[in-house]
Amino acid sequence: MLNVIAKASAETTDRLDTPPLSVAGLQETIEQTRLRLSEIDPTKVLPQAEIKKLWDDMQGLADQQHVNLFEVSSAMTMYSLNQVSTATKGALTTIRVTGNLLDQHIFDHYWQAAAKIGRAGIYTVAAESGKPYLDALWYNFSSDRPTLTEDIVSGKMIGNAWAGLREWFGEKD
Repeated sequence: MLNVIAKASAETTDRLDTPPLSVAGLQETIEQTRLRLSEIDPTKVLPQAEIKKLWDDMQGLADQQHVNLFEVSSAMTMYSLNQVSTATKGALTTIRVTGNLLDQHIFDHYWQAAAKIGRAGIYTVAAESGKPYLDALWYNFSSDRPTLTEDIVSGKMIGNAWAGLREWFGEKD
């Protein structure tokens, strides 16, 4: 099992560290990643007892907070994503398909979310966890930002794309 995880991790990291240069290359990368992931048996990677305890705690929180399990799950997921985003400062550098992705690091965030929901309440946790998403939404639809149409008509988008391609191929101004 460890060999399969190590192989999947190494190949996925290599493929994602070297971006494909064509759509066909991207499709091949995705297919190879899917193939490697399908070789991993999650029942051997995920700690079953821990998952059951977390599930039971989530059901208890739903009852305690007078909400359904979906609402608890959503709040916990937003909290966990924020924790992962904070830990990586929002930068996705590589994807490693190992037990670490599914084990304690992720579970710890869910456990922290469950504890915080138990202490502060689901609405407080949902509001705090949703703030980055609301901020991004306000930023994306801000009237201070130029629209896609403005960027196309002004030529700014084409200029940015050209500059990006030149930089990508190593040309300097």
